[in-house]
Amino acid sequence: MKQRYKKMLSIGLAITIAGTLAVGCGSNTGQKENTGNVGDAGSAGDISDSGEVTENTESAAVTEEESWDEPVTLTYWAFNNVEEAIRRFEGQWNEQNPDRPIVVDLQVYPFEDMHSKLLIALNSGQGAPDMAEIEIGKIGNFLKGTEDEIMLEPIDDLVEKYKDELLMSKFENYAAAGHYYGVDGQVGAAVAYYNPELLESAGIDYHDIKTYEDVENYGKILKEKTGKPFIMWDVSDVWALYTLITQAGGDWFDADGNVVMDSDINIKTVTWMQNLLKEGIAIVAPGGANCSEEGYAYFGGGNCGAVYHPLWWGGFLKQSVSDIQGKFRISTLPMWSEDGYTSTGMGGTCHCVLKTSDKTELAKEFLEFTYMTYESNLYYGSQGMTDPLRPDVYEELSKSENSVPMEYYGEDFYDVVNRALASMPGLHITSGYAQATDIVKQTMCYRLFSELEDPATVMKECADELRSVMASQEE
Repeated sequence: MKQRYKKMLSIGLAITIAGTLAVGCGSNTGQKENTGNVGDAGSAGDISDSGEVTENTESAAVTEEESWDEPVTLTYWAFNNVEEAIRRFEGQWNEQNPDRPIVVDLQVYPFEDMHSKLLIALNSGQGAPDMAEIEIGKIGNFLKGTEDEIMLEPIDDLVEKYKDELLMSKFENYAAAGHYYGVDGQVGAAVAYYNPELLESAGIDYHDIKTYEDVENYGKILKEKTGKPFIMWDVSDVWALYTLITQAGGDWFDADGNVVMDSDINIKTVTWMQNLLKEGIAIVAPGGANCSEEGYAYFGGGNCGAVYHPLWWGGFLKQSVSDIQGKFRISTLPMWSEDGYTSTGMGGTCHCVLKTSDKTELAKEFLEFTYMTYESNLYYGSQGMTDPLRPDVYEELSKSENSVPMEYYGEDFYDVVNRALASMPGLHITSGYAQATDIVKQTMCYRLFSELEDPATVMKECADELRSVMASQEE
């Protein structure tokens, strides 16, 4: 018989978050919103110089309609290393809820293995966890069909509760059949990483790079005066291509779910990117990927002027290349037009509750506790190169005297993040998004940027392949 765990009516928390920011990570790889009232979620206190998290237990007020003596186990499948965060929030939950203790059985699997294992468990009706994280490129596989066919638990009540505090565009990525099915841990805002020293050697101030026309013009100057490229394109994944396409107003799908991969705006964007390669202004990233040891070493060694990538890339750069402190700066992306977007939300991980669980309400409470409150978002923002879904945490983060992001990438780090979050297009993450991503990664990028094939031809053939795949799935 399914156990019923009633919703916790109120949780007041007060946490002092460490100021020391460890390096974060993106997924294995995503607007302008109102900021909420900080007081609604409790006081965060000051960011301290210590590396400890403390609680103000006087502010805790928990009301429950059901309690138990022995800890209830919540199983959680993940592909990211989230052990530290989950243990932190497990401990805080138990301190705040002594009559409702839990144990989180966290099981971390390799990326592909976890998603395949989860699909099998849900399709068979056996062995699925209570909670899981699903990468944005895979989420379409789990959101197919009608409301009754989707095996994720809707979280509409949580979304309604936090809609004024969280960036709603990220929830749209995990919406289907009229419901919301998960929450992301970060926005994944795309930003520009610049090498000021290299650019200045050619008389270029990165603050002057406002549009992609500027990129082309200044790129020619940099190439002429230093012999080095302005930027490197990632051809192993969607990062470069999808960033520039969505910034320009394109996408793989339209709002109705129709394939528009071969749209005029997409072809025009790709043609521009190819032209930069032909002119030597851009190069294919060493190893094919910005997210590779070769890519980090190339940029970290001062061999090109810029990388455009989701924010979390800077954490990996710091991990991979020694002695880069203060050598690089971030900015918002250039725009396609004066009133264009200055960023786009790239990547993401859906944290969700499985409908097959016999503890869905309790799991939803823990999901809220871990990913949606002011305190949890402040924690994630304090841990590294991440951009939490709550804009109201950035002012607090910017006060830290021990901010690794500001130390490495400039005192205006959080100002840049705020400006990026304020200017993002909405993405169309449909049930076919996983298939679209596979086609882009396996075929499109290589043909466009390594082989320099005709953009219109490549985009049309890839779009037709995607249409065929989706049609076969509907039969």
